[in-house]
Amino acid sequence: MNDVEEDVFSDSGLSKKVSDHERVIRFFKDSNSYNSRFVKAQAFLPRPNHHTQHLEVSVFRDQSEDIEYWKQRNKEILSNSQLHGFARISVRSIRMFDLELDADDTPPAHANIIQWPIDSDLTLQKAIHKQIAQKLASNAERILYSA
Repeated sequence: MNDVEEDVFSDSGLSKKVSDHERVIRFFKDSNSYNSRFVKAQAFLPRPNHHTQHLEVSVFRDQSEDIEYWKQRNKEILSNSQLHGFARISVRSIRMFDLELDADDTPPAHANIIQWPIDSDLTLQKAIHKQIAQKLASNAERILYSA
């Protein structure tokens, strides 16, 4: 196997390294993540991974401009959830806040926004996370599915 093949996920065909030039999307699982005009900070607040306890935000690497493509992927990934839409943001915008993306490709094209700041003062930590999430939300494009 050559180096190029080792640097690519077999399911999605995407590089294991997420480029600054890529965009990622965050599905809206409920209406708390957006309103009629913009993406809310709630969409980008980190949650603990149940296995590792690391703070992260689940996203998908943007493979298509086609809204119908993402609507179908949304159905596949969140089969029992009501479909709302998603936020689209550049990887460069995420890295501006010293966050990183961990591409795991499970399911295909999946990644997590990681390296959220940790502070011994949990109140301060939550405030910092909310501030970062607000800035990410302000840099994100809101895409809603039509009924």
